[in-house]
Amino acid sequence: MLGEERLLRASQIVFIESLPPETRIKFSRIQFDESLSKDEQLERCAKIAATLPNKSKRFFEHIRRQQIKFREDREARIAKMDPKAKQAMKKIEQIDAQMKQTFNESKNKHEFANYITKRAIRRLFGALANAPTAD
Repeated sequence: MLGEERLLRASQIVFIESLPPETRIKFSRIQFDESLSKDEQLERCAKIAATLPNKSKRFFEHIRRQQIKFREDREARIAKMDPKAKQAMKKIEQIDAQMKQTFNESKNKHEFANYITKRAIRRLFGALANAPTAD
């Protein structure tokens, strides 16, 4: 199930990357807005997709149908699972969420470290450039 979800996510990214920059930004903001549910995200994206050329609309509609079908299939599969399998699935999802969180935290720390390093270098070289020479 997680593999299918990642494939769907990859097709979303391909779709978004194929859009003009201003539209891409709109879609990206919706995708990264964690306050919205998946259904709300789809609904808002559909409104934006309605303004796109026919080829892009069809691509979006295909992705949208696949997402809806995936969610329905996923819920049906989970309902059919035995309790141990459900518990294992929840544990895998928790681990996946923890990995994403750890990756984001690591990425943020790396970006912060780069920012501090660049800032220190600018200050150091700025101070050296303004220092009096020993002539």
